[in-house]
Amino acid sequence: MLYQVVAMANNRVIGKDNKLPWHFSSDLKFFKQLTMGQTIIMGRKTFESIGKPLSGRENFVVSRTSRQSDGGLKYFISTKDAVSAAKTRDCFIIGGGSIFKETMPLIDGIYLTRIHADYEGDTFYPEIPEFFMEESKTLLQESPKLEVLFLANQKKKRI
Repeated sequence: MLYQVVAMANNRVIGKDNKLPWHFSSDLKFFKQLTMGQTIIMGRKTFESIGKPLSGRENFVVSRTSRQSDGGLKYFISTKDAVSAAKTRDCFIIGGGSIFKETMPLIDGIYLTRIHADYEGDTFYPEIPEFFMEESKTLLQESPKLEVLFLANQKKKRI
């Protein structure tokens, strides 16, 4: 299954200066638990902001310039190629903004951490199409309020 996992402020901000504009350990723990043992796909800038492959996961980086794959990291020219190469049960797209937008019609669902606050930023999450329906909501913390919503793609064919 193919998912997006993202944290987004009220004003749709997901990043600033190639970094997260916040640090919430509750969300980072949720992200780690969700993606551990699976494949994560990210753009080059997202990878550079993290600075290293995330342990316990298959790390795929999508970059227009070809790079040598090494050290638990594989590079792909296209998101489609990266998704096709995934061998794990689940695959998570973790950023950035252009990859989120590109893959929206292809994904099975979105794990969306809603941050009930506004933040300054320069990267925004795309509008979520109306065919994504909320299936669950989990409170991560109270102040600021963080909730993880799971939004399922109702248009994607289920087998």
